[in-house]
Amino acid sequence: MKNNSIKTKTILFNFLIILSLVSLFQISIFKYLNNLLTSSSENLSGLPVLTILIIVLLLNLLAITISILISSLIAYFFGIIFDANATKKTFIYILSAANIIIYLINIPLSIFNFLNNNPTKIILLNNPLYLFLNPLIYISIYVLYKLLKQYTQLSQRVLIVYCVCFYLLKIAGVAVSQLQGL
Repeated sequence: MKNNSIKTKTILFNFLIILSLVSLFQISIFKYLNNLLTSSSENLSGLPVLTILIIVLLLNLLAITISILISSLIAYFFGIIFDANATKKTFIYILSAANIIIYLINIPLSIFNFLNNNPTKIILLNNPLYLFLNPLIYISIYVLYKLLKQYTQLSQRVLIVYCVCFYLLKIAGVAVSQLQGL
């Protein structure tokens, strides 16, 4: 167990990678969102549309950051219950590292969206079936398992419960994004 070896710079770097990957995807769908917003309202155009889009995209980045922090604090809380002998910083590091793997899917999605010249169509992975078929989710669960095993004193059974909960939260996230329409 190496709780003291996790540095704040490493955690910040993890968040920088996650936010960069999400920003890359958001930039790749910017034309689509701009077209969608301007075509849905004749009164909106130019600067107001751009301002609305930037605010929405920044709020999305903030929501992702907050969700990782909240899930880390919940994991820490259960870590206290199950005697993980790990700090909040440890759980933030573990969950941010596992989420980096998941957000790597934004690279090919962004490339496809940048290459797509049709501003009325984009490529998303908001179908739960895609989540089941995405190998990155399984790699991220493996990373989560290994990091929890390395940095905590949790039993094998509790490690598996953490991994299953992580997976279920990712499925729930896809379900919520489907309800929102994007």
